[in-house]
Amino acid sequence: DRALLARSLVGVDWRLLACAMALKIVSIQLKSQRWRLAIEAASGWKADNRIFAATVVGLAGNIAMQARKGELAQIRLLTRHNDVPAGFMASTAGVAYLLDAVLLSLVFVALSGMSIVPRTTTRSLLLAAGTLLLVAAAAWMASRSSSTRLSQIGQSPLRRLPERLASRIARHAQGLIGGFGILGQRRCMPRLILKTMGIVACEIASVQFGLIALGIAVSWLVAAALVVALQLSYALPTTPGNLGAHQVICVLMLGAFGISREEAFGFSLAFQGAAHLTVLTIAGFVLLQETWGWTAWKNLRQRPRISA
Repeated sequence: DRALLARSLVGVDWRLLACAMALKIVSIQLKSQRWRLAIEAASGWKADNRIFAATVVGLAGNIAMQARKGELAQIRLLTRHNDVPAGFMASTAGVAYLLDAVLLSLVFVALSGMSIVPRTTTRSLLLAAGTLLLVAAAAWMASRSSSTRLSQIGQSPLRRLPERLASRIARHAQGLIGGFGILGQRRCMPRLILKTMGIVACEIASVQFGLIALGIAVSWLVAAALVVALQLSYALPTTPGNLGAHQVICVLMLGAFGISREEAFGFSLAFQGAAHLTVLTIAGFVLLQETWGWTAWKNLRQRPRISA
């Protein structure tokens, strides 16, 4: 019903939607802080410069490109401003996503036990949750193994390469292996888990504000179930920005709780559109600063005009 869809979009409370986007930005900030903490714990180096900017650029790249190519962009931007091997940045980013997946899987299992999640999606998502938990356990066991053995295995092929190239490859490979070692650090893991819980809480609160902004009154448990389904769908991106998949999941999940297709579809369009616009706008300012720099931008504005 196009008329009902139009009415749901026209009746958006933009103040509440702005609050939802503010919570999105807080979530991005927590993600950047978690990444910085993981890099410092894994490598001993601090990556304080432009880490929020790199996180935003990575999210924007995932929106604009397929196959999560934004991850490469955020690592490239962070290595440009910090003297940290790219391997540490890549592996610690992988640990952060692994923590997200494990926590979301546990939330989904809890919601399934409370009969909050629709029965039609329970089996498939429970299988995905169990798979992610097994992957997390395997990664933890791998982190407990000695990284020196892995580095010794790669020594013989590197001997045939030029010394400078071999040392560079070895440096990044060591970072890629050593980054997962933080899974076994008792001091660092509680802080990473707390950051992850804060990120998930912000995402749930953001979705809840978005639902209320569209006039959809549901429990926060429903918002939590929707966040879990959406976040797990990002693990296998099929389209840039998860376009299409986001709408299908919202219609199916909210429809199971008595929300009409038009209301669910309208929420998906408004919420995802506002989120993408927010991320892309911030990333645009970041890329503008990276290209011009604030000093060059200021000089451009202060350039005297040439009189005719």
